[in-house]
Parts: sequence; C-alpha cells; structure tokens
Amino acid sequence: MFKKLVAKTLQRHTQVIIPFRNNHFGSRMPQPMISSHRLRFFSAQNQNQGKDEIMRVLRELKDEQGKPIEEFKVFHSLEIGPEPGVVNIKLNLTQDYRKAKQLIQDKLKSVDWVTKVNVQMAPQAQTAKPTHQGKKGLQGVKNIIAVSSCKGGVGKSTVAVNLAFSMYKLGLRVGIFDADLYGPSLPTMISPDIAQLYADETDPSLIAPIEFNGVKAMSYGFASQGKSAIMRGPIASNLVSQLIGNTNWGDMDYLVIDFPPGTGDIQITLGQEITIKGAVIVTTPQKLSYVDVVKGIEMFDSLKVPTISVVENMSYYKCTNCETKHKIYGLGYTNQLKTNFGIKNSFEIPIMEEISQMSDQGTPFVLTLPDSLELVQTYNQIARQVVNEVDTLNKGYQAPNVVYDPTKGSIIVNHSGDKVKHVDPYELRIKCKCAGCIDEIDGRQILKIDKVPKDVYPTNIVQKGNYAVAMVWSDGHKSSIYPFERILSSDIAEKKI
Repeated sequence: MFKKLVAKTLQRHTQVIIPFRNNHFGSRMPQPMISSHRLRFFSAQNQNQGKDEIMRVLRELKDEQGKPIEEFKVFHSLEIGPEPGVVNIKLNLTQDYRKAKQLIQDKLKSVDWVTKVNVQMAPQAQTAKPTHQGKKGLQGVKNIIAVSSCKGGVGKSTVAVNLAFSMYKLGLRVGIFDADLYGPSLPTMISPDIAQLYADETDPSLIAPIEFNGVKAMSYGFASQGKSAIMRGPIASNLVSQLIGNTNWGDMDYLVIDFPPGTGDIQITLGQEITIKGAVIVTTPQKLSYVDVVKGIEMFDSLKVPTISVVENMSYYKCTNCETKHKIYGLGYTNQLKTNFGIKNSFEIPIMEEISQMSDQGTPFVLTLPDSLELVQTYNQIARQVVNEVDTLNKGYQAPNVVYDPTKGSIIVNHSGDKVKHVDPYELRIKCKCAGCIDEIDGRQILKIDKVPKDVYPTNIVQKGNYAVAMVWSDGHKSSIYPFERILSSDIAEKKI
C-alpha cells in the first residue's frame, strides 16, 4: 500500500517547476556606486515613491516559465529606511523563500539609490487552523514535539529516540516519526520483530505503524528497504507530509518527530501543516554548532513554535578513574543560550561508549542501562521537563507584552495579568548582552557606554517565541535580545513614573 502512495506522489510531482529558479535576473550584479547626491535625493523624497519604484522593479521578476512571482503570493510587506537607501522586505515563509530572497536581493541592486536590501521571513499569521490540517492519522495525537538541529552529526536522532522512550517510561502513550528521507536513522536505532509496513486493520486507508517496546514508530526507511531517496525538496516534503498523516497513530499523548538537519522544505512544511507544541534543539559545544542552533531557534520562532529545551551532546568526557569531567570540545554555549534567548532548560550529555554501541545494536540505552546511571537520569529529566513545559503551554501561557511609549519615553512591560513595569530605554540598551556588547570569552562589557546616546530608544520590538524580545535601537544596534525573565528581574532597574 505504501509503495503505491510513494508511486502516486512521485508521478504527481515529476513535472514540478520550482518558482524563482535562476533566471535572467538570477546572476549577481556588481554593486552600483552610490553618489552623495543620490543619497541626499533619496533621503528627501517621499517614501511612498520609493515603495512604488521598488514594486515596479519586483514586478519584472519572473520564474523560468515567465510567470510573475507576485502571482505566487510570496510578498508580505515592504518598508523603506530608516537609513537612506535601505529597503526592508518581508516574505511569506514558503518552500521557495530562499530562492525568492536571492532573486530579489540581486534584482534590487539595479536600483541606483538602493544601498542595502534586507529580506526576512514574515511572522506567521495567528489565525486558527484545523488541528494538523485535517490529517486523518494524527487526529488522536494530543501533543507533537520536534527534535531538531541545523547541523548534521550532532546526535539528534539519538536524542529523539531516547527522549521518546524516556517519555514512555513516564507512563505516557508515545510515538516517534523519522522525518529524514535522505538518511533515515530509526530502522537502525530500534530493532522491531516486524519491520514491514501493512495497511491498518481497523482502517485500511491508513498505514499501521511499527511497534517496539510499547512505542509506535514510522520511518521512510521501513518502506524503502535500504534504497536511497533521490528526490527534490518539494517532492520530499510532500511525501513526508503524507507519511506522517497517513499513519494510524491512534490515541497518543506525545508524538516525537526526528527532524532532518537544516531549515529546508521538510521542516517548513511540517511546521505549517501540523500543530507542533514545542521544539527540542540538539547541538554540540563547538561555536559552529551554536551558530546553527540560533538559526534553528529563529526558524521555529517564525513558525510560532517555542523552543522549550536545548540538549548539548558530546558535552564532556568523565574519566572513569577520577570522575573528572573533561570538556574536550570546549566549554560550550549553553550559558550563552540562556542569557541571550532566555531558554531556561538545557542539558549536557556526555561522551560514552555505551551510547553508540546500543544505538548500533538497535536498542535505546534508556531501556537497558540502569536507572541509577547519570545518563539515564538526565534523559528522565529531559522527558519530565518537556512534559511540564507543554502542560504550561496547554494551559494558555501568555508571554509578557513589551511596547515602547514615546510619550512617556518608557519601555512598558505588561505581565502576570495586570502588572506593569516601566523601563528606561537607555538602561536596557547599555545592559545588552549580545556578542557585540559583551565579550564571549570572559564576559566583560565591550560596549562603549559613553557612545550610547542618552535619548536612545527602540525602533522595533519583536517577540521571540515565549521567552524573549528582540530590539532594534535608534543608535543602529540590531542584535539585542532580552529574555523576559531578565527584563522583569532586578538586573533591569524599574523606571519611576
């Protein structure tokens, strides 16, 4: 049955033409020289005229079949400024977002007064949508958790599998879905007696999931029989969407999705079509992994999915003789994540031979290693923390609302129902802890406070999930992120009104 489903999907998409593929506007153009006369002219002209000119230029963009890209409804909003020559464009989050972004940036270089083009993802609309977009197999699933990483090889699948079985040990009904078509891990990490897919007995229109030690599981690897998945992004995302939606998960408390690495078509499609309650981000101590963690958090923010935990794999090695923890790959960045993003829940997983051994043998180590072992206890903590965070979200948690009132010259934080805290913008600006203001190594302040204007104020405030707000300041600083917990703490003084 599943083979027929795959065949139909491939047949339907064999003639797919991806919009915004490289066309005659796709090659990079040299940055034009901008004269001071041009800058003065632009800074004085009406912004509406600038918007009209930009829109006229963008209407010339077409896909490789000659269809105007405005027909794809990718545009969300357009703003000019505040600096002369700066164009700010927001695009709807679609499968072609990155292709459209590159085409737009290249095309607008032909406008002589444009000095910089910022293209960003528009926030997802807060309109209510049917649970899991009407996917029949998911109707009995109460909560879905994403386990994700933007970099491959960090142990994400190991975390996903052992998290699922740790939640099962709490007495919950749990399933795990392997969303990676190109490198499915689940068939290796569990060893069910029956690994073939069949039509479900109670509903033949659905696929019966594989079961292993009480947890239901599904992966493309069970259907492909070891064959590689060679297909383009839109086809792959459609296939993953059908596979998760056509599996009869039944009544289930938690479904854990093992996301593929990155922030591509599959991740966006799942984030838009199903209701994901929270994300667990997996990383390693290296800075390169930390940079990708930030990308993952921002992707889930755009999909309105809160990041509820960060797991740092390969965090340390504990000597068997002296019990000393050795940070082989460095101190890591979990503290920086807590400071910059307000993500309170982070966990360190050690380097242990048993982890890889049991994963290769098809046995989750949380089922075989003793519960007294620190590794197993850590996974039990992760499972309990995920459940507690989701319970809080299900009860209707409301993040604080942060706005700037220019009449009072105050940043106003509304929290805990009817409580209000006023903050001096200057106080908050000089307390920024981003990498441009605080040294990442020793934590000392590198921001030159005397260079910050006393009348500085936020020009833009954007909520980051349920944990923080990002601010753009009038002095040009753009990388400030303030966790709600820190804004409400005594670290940020309250302004007397």
